[in-house]
Amino acid sequence: MSRPFLPDVPRAVVLAALAAGLTACSGAPSTQDAEAAVIAEYQRVLGVRTGAMANGFSLDHCEKSSSAEAPGYFCDVAGTVVVDVQGTSLSRPLKGRYRFAQANGQWQVFPR
Repeated sequence: MSRPFLPDVPRAVVLAALAAGLTACSGAPSTQDAEAAVIAEYQRVLGVRTGAMANGFSLDHCEKSSSAEAPGYFCDVAGTVVVDVQGTSLSRPLKGRYRFAQANGQWQVFPR
């Protein structure tokens, strides 16, 4: 005779916990996703395709936006972006609050 998994826990509670866990996966960007978005934006603005990296990049205190005009997450960002433009390394400090939003499966960064 097989015993049900978690027999004393109502099925609705288990399903609600699973749904909440899956919803959390679609939350704020990871540090790696945010870093890639910042690098991609610098490359886009400066018109370069390669030669960009972030040093000491950190992402903290992400909060979901409550604005329909500015969807996504507002996060504190710190670090330095270094971009190679025609053989010259440009270093740009990052410190502030930026908005991150997903479009077509990719995270994008926007000034606050």
